[in-house]
Amino acid sequence: MSSSDPVGPPADNRGPSFALVTGAGGGGIGSAVAHRLARTHHVLLNGTPRRLAALERLAADIRAAGGHAEPAVADVTDREGLRAALAGRPVDVFVHNAAPSLPHRPVHLLSPEEWRGDLEPILGGALNGVALVAPGMIERGTGRIVLVSSSAAFRGTFGRSASYAAAKAALHGLVAQLALELGPYGITANAVAPSQVATPRALRGGRRTPESLGRQAAAVPLRRVGEPDDVASLIAHLCGASAGYLTGQVIRVDGGSSLASPTTMTTEMNT
Repeated sequence: MSSSDPVGPPADNRGPSFALVTGAGGGGIGSAVAHRLARTHHVLLNGTPRRLAALERLAADIRAAGGHAEPAVADVTDREGLRAALAGRPVDVFVHNAAPSLPHRPVHLLSPEEWRGDLEPILGGALNGVALVAPGMIERGTGRIVLVSSSAAFRGTFGRSASYAAAKAALHGLVAQLALELGPYGITANAVAPSQVATPRALRGGRRTPESLGRQAAAVPLRRVGEPDDVASLIAHLCGASAGYLTGQVIRVDGGSSLASPTTMTTEMNT
């Protein structure tokens, strides 16, 4: 996709075209998506209140690059709070990237509260976002929805809990249902499933180190780990006019690592 490929429906006399990106304040995939979409949209950068400073810095960086962005602070698990953050603005593109960074907990020790700790922001947040933006998309007869899944949805993960893998897998079913229900209104819905992405949060949290990334790269057919923009560029394409006939799909962004045999995989591979 070239950088000139229009992202989503063009702005018209109703004003600017808005894109909502959740989980935008971590400096990883969400931030990269926001930079991409800000070329053609006014991006609403969603994150929790504790992420406000990071969201403001991201918005300033985007504006310095000639784009348009502003924080839209709310917890994605709070539908009414998210509604207030959107302030009635017409969202044509919804990218749901929000996910907590919770430590691994063995499945037999996982509490109901810990289970909900992943399910509510990942799956519940996706539903809340869709519930808020879909009515306007239906009215306008166009829209793009992209949910960020993970390779953990396909093969599990040693780095996160069962709740994370289950929530990400559930996004695949949600995407299929959204594609069926919203397709007649000109709205597409897809998911991307990244793996081995060197995000700042993963490095800060200790789940990955430069050494472990090097070992991961050796097991990837492309012989490198992914960068946030590898995922963001695909998401931007899915939000663009040239992807208007693509819907209901889950696309792996993993450098080909899903082709490798289990014996060549490391226990650190999944996001």
